[in-house]
Amino acid sequence: MSKQYWSRNAAPALAGVVLSLATATAISAPTRWAGNGHYYDVIDVSGGITWAGARAAAEATSYLGANGHLVSVTTAGENGFLTDTFGGDGLENRWLGLFQPIGSAEPDRGWTWVNGESFSYNNWWPGEPNNFGGDESAGVFQHGISSDGKAWNDLDNESLVTGYVIEFDVDAPRVPEPTTLMLLAGGLLGFGVGRRR
Repeated sequence: MSKQYWSRNAAPALAGVVLSLATATAISAPTRWAGNGHYYDVIDVSGGITWAGARAAAEATSYLGANGHLVSVTTAGENGFLTDTFGGDGLENRWLGLFQPIGSAEPDRGWTWVNGESFSYNNWWPGEPNNFGGDESAGVFQHGISSDGKAWNDLDNESLVTGYVIEFDVDAPRVPEPTTLMLLAGGLLGFGVGRRR
């Protein structure tokens, strides 16, 4: 990477992530939902944060060995749990891990979760998504509460909102650390040699 590229592109982006992490504070300790074993937290960011900044900050954190990501809400039960746990006001103006890729048919096609989970459930507020202003491509908890809990809105991903909701897939299988693999291989080798005797 050239010095010129770094100073023009990567350095400002990195500075934004560092600043976001420095000003982000958890509202509570991560809370586990028995419905899927994942942990969740609401992160408040002084001065606000863009969707891309929230995504980078979420992915730069971990809890109990699991990397974080912006929340993907795939069932009414999960949306209800988040609303019951953090409250409608606690979720208001917090980014979801929901985005609409460039070129998707507006206003409601192509919506995707950051972690690749299927977008088969939604809790859009009535009339949303509407692509108001022509550039709303990120999902946010906003507006009122429906029968499924806190409703969603589409928003310009450059908007500054109060914070974001982070999810940790703690129950997901993880690749063992290299030292663990070496110990396992050494143990199996020793076991095999010992059995030959």
